[in-house]
Amino acid sequence: MKTKTLLIAAVMVLSLSVAAIAQDNFGAIYTVSSSPVEKAVETGHAERVGSIGFSTVSYTGDTITGTISIDYHLAITAADIAIPCVDQDGISTTTPVFQWVVEDRTKLVISVLPFQQTSTPAKFYSCRVNGVRVDVSNWSATSLEAKVFATENLLTNGEVDATVLYGVGPGIQSLTNNTVSFSALRGGGWSTSTLAVKEGFRNAFGKITIGDDQTLAFKLLQPIPEDVEFEVPTADTTGTWTLYSVDGDTTSPETTITGDGVTLHSFVYVLARDTNIATIETFNFEVDLYAPRPTVTPYSTDVVLKASVALGPFKNTSIPYYTEVYKDSITSMLEFYAEYRNTVLMIPYATTELGYNTGIAIANTSKSPAYEDADGGWPLTAPLQQAGTLTFYFYDNAAGLHVVNSADLMGTDAQKILVTVSGEKGLLPAGKNYVALISQLLEYAEPAFPTHKETINGVEEDVLDPFTGYILVNCGFTHGHGQYFISDFGDFTNGALMLVLDPRFSNRAFDVPESLGN
Repeated sequence: MKTKTLLIAAVMVLSLSVAAIAQDNFGAIYTVSSSPVEKAVETGHAERVGSIGFSTVSYTGDTITGTISIDYHLAITAADIAIPCVDQDGISTTTPVFQWVVEDRTKLVISVLPFQQTSTPAKFYSCRVNGVRVDVSNWSATSLEAKVFATENLLTNGEVDATVLYGVGPGIQSLTNNTVSFSALRGGGWSTSTLAVKEGFRNAFGKITIGDDQTLAFKLLQPIPEDVEFEVPTADTTGTWTLYSVDGDTTSPETTITGDGVTLHSFVYVLARDTNIATIETFNFEVDLYAPRPTVTPYSTDVVLKASVALGPFKNTSIPYYTEVYKDSITSMLEFYAEYRNTVLMIPYATTELGYNTGIAIANTSKSPAYEDADGGWPLTAPLQQAGTLTFYFYDNAAGLHVVNSADLMGTDAQKILVTVSGEKGLLPAGKNYVALISQLLEYAEPAFPTHKETINGVEEDVLDPFTGYILVNCGFTHGHGQYFISDFGDFTNGALMLVLDPRFSNRAFDVPESLGN
């Protein structure tokens, strides 16, 4: 019994000695906790990660000189780091005093200075490392585990992995917009295309308390067509983003841009207030577009105007900052449509065989009175007056395709009313008719239409072979119409109106009916 008592006493003494050694040699003992960030912007170079906390446990005694090191494995890129402390009563305390430095780019080394407890019993305290930002622009793992270890003072589990970030995602999920369509001939006044920018994930957009705020940088992918006005709003519809610059001008940006058909334009908005961190948000920017009615030639029918957007800023002197990666809009903001530069006419049957010939008459009816609507607005029926060339495509049953351009008819018997304007030859003016026989036109066909020898008035001459087939006429103006006649110039004449084809027929994958719906 006495031996057993002595043994117990020896064990108690040994335990106390170990505790004393631990306290003398290691000072405070900390537990480690973390509060990870759910997601960061994948193009970010200075993305905030979660905080890491240290709390003393079980009267561990005074702190002694040592370090706590946290390796984030990614480059630490910002210096708004703070390590506030509170005691067990939640009262802020300036002790223990922590100082820190970044080593090897990825490691935050915290100096733990000596601190003696003065209260009895000793108070617990806890501290948190806040404000660390890292470069995630080339990182794609599902989580970021910061490794925490200490010298001199102890961590309860030795080296600790503290989760500070759960993955990355796109800052912008999508850019969408409605398409403003203007008549290529009549213009259309003012219309609005709304650029809708959808957040990539909850809290991808957020007000930043230090450095520069986030920006949304828009670029137009094509020049604004000449004389089209493009007016950017001073803010989105909620007032969350305000206009910062237009084409690089941050002093007094002009909100109305008049297109020149050459220059590519850009405009930037800066985050002006907090966003909703609990939901994925969409912000709408209403852009007004104005197209005047053209006065000389129609707008090009293949005009499109698309936009792209990126989350900024893009410079490494600001917090946050991002790689310049743009997301394009799927649809066009602007297009001109429906009324084309040309008219395509068809003669389904024409011939010069057996003494017959075919006469054609084409009218450029783009000259007509203007009619306004009840409010004095855009003309409803008046077309744009245009002069244009004529191109004849002769499809002969035997000789194949032969083409005649009106530019080649100048100074010939087949010229008739064709004129030269600004160096362009063979134009049919608005309000005029062109009349000719197809036998006259075939004299100037490319390739040359086949001929044969005939004796006329005792002289052997080259004479065109007979033509039988159909003809397409591409008129370089809108509102073209035509009529054709087959005649022997004696007992028989018959004719009809030319069919008007959709000018898009040649490059469409589907069948487009002609004017009779056949």
